[in-house]
Amino acid sequence: MDISKDRTLNIGSRTIDLCFEIPDFSKDHLCDCYGMFDSRSSKIAINNTLTIPEQICATILHEVCHVIIDESKLNVGSQLLAQESDEELMVSHMETGLYAFFKNNICHAGKQSLGLMN
Repeated sequence: MDISKDRTLNIGSRTIDLCFEIPDFSKDHLCDCYGMFDSRSSKIAINNTLTIPEQICATILHEVCHVIIDESKLNVGSQLLAQESDEELMVSHMETGLYAFFKNNICHAGKQSLGLMN
């Protein structure tokens, strides 16, 4: 499976477009980012200049965590992750733990589907 291929993901009740594209830093608040989730358009954009499979997989997991938080409404109003910095910290920790879990514990077929093995 080509992990850098555009596709559709089903996450919770949402259908998310996963796209690999040239980053638009003006849209991304002039920061150097690997990926971005846009809730309004139900789209995850991944920087298409990433070439290391592990980095691509970790970035996808990171953005999927943002989708899950958005889907659960933990980032609105007075909820736990209403502050963007709190959400980013939580997502970074979740992504690191999930990536390590998948890399170290999933069977060969699971690793292959994540693009970690040929």
